Amino acid sequence: MGRQRSKAIPARQIAYDSTLIPEAVNYKHLGIIQSISGKYPYDIDTVKQTIRGTFLSLSQKVSGRSGANPNTAIKLYKTAVIPKALFGCELWNSISIADMQQLEVAHHFCLKRAQGLPHLTRSDMVLGLAGMTSIEALIDLQKLAFLGSLCHAPTGEPCHTLFILRLCQFDLCENRKIGFIPDIVKILQKYNLEDYLTTFKTNSLFPSKEKWKSVCKKAVGQHETSHWRTRLEQHKDFSLFKEVHKSLEPATTWRVAKIRPDSLSLMKFLSRLCCKKPPEQPVLCSKCTHQHMHIEVVHALFECPFTDSPARLQTFIETVRPLSAPLHEHLKNVEPATLVLYLMGMIDDVIADLMPIALYPEFLINCANFLQSVLSG
Repeated sequence: MGRQRSKAIPARQIAYDSTLIPEAVNYKHLGIIQSISGKYPYDIDTVKQTIRGTFLSLSQKVSGRSGANPNTAIKLYKTAVIPKALFGCELWNSISIADMQQLEVAHHFCLKRAQGLPHLTRSDMVLGLAGMTSIEALIDLQKLAFLGSLCHAPTGEPCHTLFILRLCQFDLCENRKIGFIPDIVKILQKYNLEDYLTTFKTNSLFPSKEKWKSVCKKAVGQHETSHWRTRLEQHKDFSLFKEVHKSLEPATTWRVAKIRPDSLSLMKFLSRLCCKKPPEQPVLCSKCTHQHMHIEVVHALFECPFTDSPARLQTFIETVRPLSAPLHEHLKNVEPATLVLYLMGMIDDVIADLMPIALYPEFLINCANFLQSVLSG
């Protein structure tokens, strides 16, 4: 029995008022590439290159002799690079883990360059010092804001009507996995915000724009901080860093550099110092030729006999007396491990109580100068 020939499917011809409308695999509409594949973003490499390219172009224009001030570079990144790269991200959905990872790599690259950190610095250190969340969280915030706009849209608006229709369709068929509604539902569950959508569906009530923005920012911030701290606890590379920098907020060093721009190179030195990883194997000191298992500054301060550190440390502590006599007494008696953390920028309740906030920049600059002198020999 011979094979039956399949009937050729005639090409579709779509016309509007007798004018043929050509079909294409993808096209750009309002700055967003639409594709028959249904994949948004259509080309993740383009987004990644936009992040890196835009940041590098802007950072070159604001760089000085010591490089760009991290505060300036991070602000440019937040206000110019991210909005351009993530334009239309409210409609992105079903982003693969691999694609999201590419965006995170570009995100970390820019923040690392903005802060002048070494290439191999751990990503969670980079985010922590910058006080930035993951790029996934930034995208989630945009989508949550878009949800608020749809809920507040006037009842007669087509966008509101379509939103309600899609919401009803999702409720009737929850296994539908592609589109804005399935995506936003997952995000709401991720940040424990699903009750707000339930209340909207039941009573047509939703928080005001300002309230919703505050709620989302707080929920996303808490989620990101919690997961960031968990990752710090899970790896010994962060054993020093997590003691100096304890919150997902801009580092103390960058706040001092903002107040005292002349201290930028010293603050970069301290930031790189607190990102040091403890050695996995004994390290040979170039001065005393003894092996040690500490980061270099700890060995130089308390173990190496060739740095004359005890006398130099006492001299340094005396320079604190004019700034704060109570802090001077505290530093004289504090444990060595805690003293190192103070010198690298840790602020705890004791420092906050004993050191006037206006004098802290001068104290940290003195600390950086002292540590530099110890390490140089």
